[in-house]
Amino acid sequence: STHAAALLRGRGKVLAVDRDAARLKILEERVREAKADNVVQAVRGDFLKLRHGGARAILVDPSCSGGFEGEAASDERVARLAEFQSKALRAALMRFPRAERVSYSTCSLR
Repeated sequence: STHAAALLRGRGKVLAVDRDAARLKILEERVREAKADNVVQAVRGDFLKLRHGGARAILVDPSCSGGFEGEAASDERVARLAEFQSKALRAALMRFPRAERVSYSTCSLR
């Protein structure tokens, strides 16, 4: 979110959505540290239910499978997250009619 804000150079807004309160708090701290709080609006919510018809660009950056520090993610977790990632990408493509660009990014593959 802060990188997107920097790329905008004050010519737009970033809406960052996360369901998890702890992750959202970390995001808000990083936004303040980056002095991007005039550009980034962090919202606790469900991206799958969000409708923001005015968005021209969307970055889908869903939760990844984990597996950090040598710990493998369970097959069940990977399947759940893969399903969510698919739903998030479909939502980005279908619910934002003015979007000119949709980018998808996730941090790990299995």
